[in-house]
Amino acid sequence: GRFLVPNPSCEGMDDAYEFLGQVMGACVHSSEKLAVSFPHFIWTKLLGTKFGISWDALAAFEPALARNYVEVEENLFSTGPLSEDKWEQLGLDFTLIIGKPPVIRELRPGGMNESVTLANRKEYILLARAARLLAYDRQIAAIRKGLLNYVPNAVLMLWNSYELEAAVAGEPNIPFDELWRSLTKNGISGGQVAHFKKCLEDMDMSQRSGLLRFATGRSRLPCKFTVNGDSSREGGGLPRASTCSNTLYLPEYPSQAEMMGALLIVIQTTDFGNS
Repeated sequence: GRFLVPNPSCEGMDDAYEFLGQVMGACVHSSEKLAVSFPHFIWTKLLGTKFGISWDALAAFEPALARNYVEVEENLFSTGPLSEDKWEQLGLDFTLIIGKPPVIRELRPGGMNESVTLANRKEYILLARAARLLAYDRQIAAIRKGLLNYVPNAVLMLWNSYELEAAVAGEPNIPFDELWRSLTKNGISGGQVAHFKKCLEDMDMSQRSGLLRFATGRSRLPCKFTVNGDSSREGGGLPRASTCSNTLYLPEYPSQAEMMGALLIVIQTTDFGNS
């Protein structure tokens, strides 16, 4: 899935991150939810020091980086183990490159001038993993500061990360029954309603989320939207959407299979905007 992460090299933007936390806190107290999708480890950090963050939590978000670290730590590259001479040719040092634009941070004093070797590679990985776990802490602290303006720490202490995520951004899971109750049908025939209902039943969670995003700009429940029959497109064609009014315009299809195919096309191309 697509995730929003703070930029660890972003300086001087604490007020903006704090404001984001305030908006998140306001969502906790209202029926409106914020279309924000953080990796799980960020939701956990927002709860404070109650929960520790393991490397596995970050590795789930950055699997390619995690695999690279394992290769270095175990000296198990795709071309086989490297000799001491080959390690010198890698040109690794005790630094970490993070953020956009990239910022170089030393893992320990003098790290820019200390090469990673076959002998010290495990120490390098230990420091690199620890630094990665802390890379977002300044931005997360600013978000948490804003969140605490609306949600007391005593309340956060009662929640786990999944409960905080649901309170701010809505439920990541989209059960068929809840999705079906969230929509209103207008100007659409009984046969097309049956086709559409079967399409929703057959979709997986990711596809239902994509349909919500196409029709409303949001990817989670709770979210109300309307399905309108689209008589302007006789003989099929692709559905249209108006996210400002949370409306999906659905042409008439001769079969459920054809409707499903058209819906999957617009779901897969949602990132390029609605037509």
